Amino acid sequence: MAKIDLDHFERVFALKMLTDEEYFATVVDATDPAYFKDTAIKDVFVLLKDYFATRNTLPNITEVKNHLHTQELKDSFKRVLKIGRAHV
Repeated sequence: MAKIDLDHFERVFALKMLTDEEYFATVVDATDPAYFKDTAIKDVFVLLKDYFATRNTLPNITEVKNHLHTQELKDSFKRVLKIGRAHV
């Protein structure tokens, strides 16, 4: 049986969580942030999960930027965006 490349899976997940609200809504409750090895993806997932929990929708780019209150979060979001661009 072939092993799943978990690093690749995380990158695909990152792209989908930013671009596909239906996908995100389907997996958000079953996904624990502890599942992520990449801390940037974990940070952004938690931000999106918290936003989604209160508004039942994904934030647009402006709304995300308004919630990046620390330099660490800003850096994480930039890394996740780069991941997404690399897989488009």
